[in-house]
Order: sequence, then C-alpha cells, then structure tokens
Amino acid sequence: MRADVLNELAKQPTPWLQASSSGEHIAVSSRVRLARNLAGCPFPNRADEVSREAVLNVVLEQLTKSTAFHPEFVVTMDALSAADRDVLLERHLVSRELCSCGKGSGLAVCGNESPSVMINEEDHLRLQAMCAGFDVRQAWQQASRLDAALSECLDFAFDSGLGFLTACPTNVGTGLRASVMLHLPALTILGMTTPIANASLRLGMTVRGILGEGTEAIGSLFQLSNQSTLGESEEEIIDRLESIIRRIVVEEQNARMRLARRERARLYDFVGRSYGILRHAYSLSSKEALDNLSGLQLGVEMGLISVISVDEIRDLMLAVQPGHMQLRLGQELAPEERDRVRAGMVRDRLC
Repeated sequence: MRADVLNELAKQPTPWLQASSSGEHIAVSSRVRLARNLAGCPFPNRADEVSREAVLNVVLEQLTKSTAFHPEFVVTMDALSAADRDVLLERHLVSRELCSCGKGSGLAVCGNESPSVMINEEDHLRLQAMCAGFDVRQAWQQASRLDAALSECLDFAFDSGLGFLTACPTNVGTGLRASVMLHLPALTILGMTTPIANASLRLGMTVRGILGEGTEAIGSLFQLSNQSTLGESEEEIIDRLESIIRRIVVEEQNARMRLARRERARLYDFVGRSYGILRHAYSLSSKEALDNLSGLQLGVEMGLISVISVDEIRDLMLAVQPGHMQLRLGQELAPEERDRVRAGMVRDRLC
C-alpha cells in the first residue's frame, strides 16, 4: 500500500509547484507550519521509544477521526527507504529532521498534499499547509482549521504568558512559521540577493535555500520566513511577511526590466547558456539541472524561449531530483548514472 502510494506520488506534479492562475511566477509557493506539543509528554528529543510510539498512536487516531483532516496516506518513518524519504523531502512534505527520524515518527498527508502533519519531528506535531503562488492567507486558513479541530481532542502544551510551548525557544508563542518560496534569477544575475537577504534579516525574516534551514539557494529559489514567533499575533506575522515579499517581488521585476533594457546581452547570454547546456549536456548534476532550468524559466517568462512552458519546467525541477528519479525507475542509481539519466530526461523534454 505504502509503496504504491509513493510510486504514484513520484509520478505526479506537486500542486504547490504549479504556476499560479495570476500568471505571476516570482512567488512560487506559500507555506504555513504550526508547532504543537502534547501537554505532559516529553519533547521528542527527550522522549524514549515507548513515549514516542504512544504520541504517534494518539495523534494518528485523532487525525483519522477529525472532520478537518482526510488523510490520503499515512506513513511511519521506519518503514521508508532512502528514496522514499527523498521523494517526500523533495515535495516539501517532510523536513530534513524528520527524514533522519526512525521508529515513533510519521507523516499523514491529505489529498492534494495539503494539509499534512509531521509527527515526532522536533515537536510532537508540525501542522503544515501549502499552496501555489503568493497566498499565505490561504495556507494559514488551512493550517488554522486543522489546529482548531485537533485542539478539541488533544491537550496542547500552552502557557498563558508565553503561548504554545515548543522544543526550540524560537518557536515558542504562536508556533507559526510562515514562508514564501521565491524565484529570483534576475537578482541573482545582478548579485543583489545577498543585500536583500541581509535587509530581510534586519526586518526579522530569514532567507533559506530550497530545502530549508542550512541549505543553499539552488536554482535561484529562496525561502523567506519569519524568524520569531513570540510577541506578535499570527496576523501580525503574516502581515509583515507579506509586506516584505511584495517589496522583493518588485525588486525582481525591476531587475528583469534592467536586464531587458540596459543589459540585454547579459540576459541573452545567461538564458542561452542555460538552454544550450540543458539541450546538449550528457551529464547533469542536480544543482546544474536546477540552476539551468531556472535560467530557462527566466527566458520563458521574458518571452525569449517558447519551446516549453513554466509548468513543464517546474515539473522537470521535481522529476530530476534524486528521489523522484530513482522511485520512478524502480532502482537505486550511482551518482554518475543519475547524472546521465537526468541529462537524458531533460534533453528528451526539450527536443
């Protein structure tokens, strides 16, 4: 059952990665995570296996009963292969921390991949909602509905002065992490991403790579999220994030206009090199593929390339990652062989 579900999952485009109906592609997706813990139970990093299993069973029982949550599939981390875990990580359904967990940790996912619940990661529960484009409010509404439903049947650890209690002090308070993934190729070309990241940091935001904390920004994809959850309401956190995202989107739009009007040769060279490498390479690492697919997408969005659509590029960005490649093929591949297969997949799509 689990293998069938994950094999089918790896063949499908992920809903949150589809181009938004507005036609604006700079804001790729929005996500809200809520950290919650059960009162009277030790945090996962201090719990023994018996306690972790007990929490997992209680949470799964209540999730299956909840009218706000209709799980498409439920998995326990100890039952997953490395490729399975990679697929879930690449689809942003799990964190790297949960991928390193074993018995007593799990994941429950609704249809359309949102909302979902990570169990016994850093906290007992991480409620997560994702949607395409710049729509943090919609993600917040999904997560909030699930939070309200579970709070009726689970006793969450809460302090009247501090708010929700969490394993990491930076999550104490609302327990809310709201984030938007941004595609910023023009700012990357112009070397402006570091100043923007530093300015965001001063405004209480943190900038991370495509797979979250501690990862680099591959494919000009950046995640911007709030740093703290204490001292502000959920609405205030989301308002502040939205304001900063709007500014960054404008900066990327201005950078694209600058390239088109004043540095056209630089733009054409960047897009042309990306297309040439993808069209003719016989070996591509994951990073090379994502970086050049980013350049290809910029070319499509600026009307320089018409052989492929933004949705097709985003499908490729997922399909060429190691977990998805290996699960689709039904076998593990050595890194060098993955690079050859990846290059072939991209060439075939661009023919």
